[in-house]
Amino acid sequence: MFFKLKEIITKNKIAVLTGMLLFIIPFFWHKAGEIDYGGDSTRLYFYDPDSWLNNVAKYFVSSLTPLGEIMPNFSMVNFLYLLKGIKWIFGNSPFLTNNFFNGILLTGGFLSMFLIIKELIDEKFEEKIKNWSAVIGGLFFIFSPMIIFQWERALYGLNQIFLYPLIFLLFLKYLKTSHMGYLISASFVIFVFAMNFSFPTLPWFFAFFPFTFFFLFLFSVIKKRIRIFVKGLLFLILFSLAVNAFDIIPQLYTIKNPSQRMSLDKTLLEDKGLNYFLSVQSLVRLTYNLTGQDQYLITQGYNHPLKDAIYSFGIKVLPLFYIYPLVVIAACLLEEKKLQERGIVINLLRLFFLLLLLMVTANITDLDLMLYKSLFRLPLFSMFRSYYSKFAMVYLFFYAILLTSSLAILLDKTKKQKTRYLIVFILISLSVYNGWPLI
Repeated sequence: MFFKLKEIITKNKIAVLTGMLLFIIPFFWHKAGEIDYGGDSTRLYFYDPDSWLNNVAKYFVSSLTPLGEIMPNFSMVNFLYLLKGIKWIFGNSPFLTNNFFNGILLTGGFLSMFLIIKELIDEKFEEKIKNWSAVIGGLFFIFSPMIIFQWERALYGLNQIFLYPLIFLLFLKYLKTSHMGYLISASFVIFVFAMNFSFPTLPWFFAFFPFTFFFLFLFSVIKKRIRIFVKGLLFLILFSLAVNAFDIIPQLYTIKNPSQRMSLDKTLLEDKGLNYFLSVQSLVRLTYNLTGQDQYLITQGYNHPLKDAIYSFGIKVLPLFYIYPLVVIAACLLEEKKLQERGIVINLLRLFFLLLLLMVTANITDLDLMLYKSLFRLPLFSMFRSYYSKFAMVYLFFYAILLTSSLAILLDKTKKQKTRYLIVFILISLSVYNGWPLI
């Protein structure tokens, strides 16, 4: 096991070094003793996970609501025990606990994307090309302004930057090897981080997994492993439901609550969601999504506290980021027009990218805007009223894989080493510039 781990580290030393650098970044965000409590919610559980566990997470009636509503938080129990252990290791320091966890999110998100891209990039490419492409894809994903400006909010959904790609990676590894250990590991992650697979995070969950697992299904069709996919999916669903019953059953019980039934009223949800959607859709720009940027007009229009910093930082160099879609287009023109397995996979990535570009933009044409508005008639689709943020993660996920798969084709066609290094340097520099406000 040790020698195998050593071989993996040696083979991917660029990614390991990058991951180590990413891990220490959060330790420089605040002065010693300070904690990132965030906004739009709270991260007080980093300060005292034991008190949060005993006063909030273990109760059916939430003490966080003014009238003591039925709002079980059992999904946080396992996570809080994990935080207790981390805090104990660091000598009961909330500062170190908070930064350690944020470092895990950054490093875990990067390494998960790195490994996913290496699994999906064609094996015909040189190892060096695959490594550099995967590094760029990981940095593009975690440093995109579509994500980094969500760090200020203390929402559980932010954990998806690491957790959701990790689940995808584990299932992909199972699909290629048939080893059940990957599915058991995925179920364990879901058990520990149940809060990211529970009712409060349903918008992020349903934005990510239907698209990614449908892609995995089509991937299994291409690889002729449909039975393995169905078997694995059923096991993962049933086993995860069983181990998370402690949270799922109380959440289902809350539906009986009159106030909860009112909040789930179809007409109320449809009107609320559609009205919010109509108020923001005109501010969403296709240009910003194509270049992986934040929706600057929304931060301006809603008087975001960081609106000036966000707007002035990204908008002044926006033309530089057109290199991302240009790399994708260049690969389309340069790749060999043979209907081989690898060609089917990258065309599949292009299809998902275009579909998700539509989902995260919504107003490309009048037709798709009309179709998008009709979706709010579906039960619970109103959870996606702020669609530009809910679909951002899954959009960037496929964009990163497509971008780096295209980059591998481009680098393979470029025979001069100096030109290759220049392309890699430019793309890494752009990704780091994107993430500079976070760094």
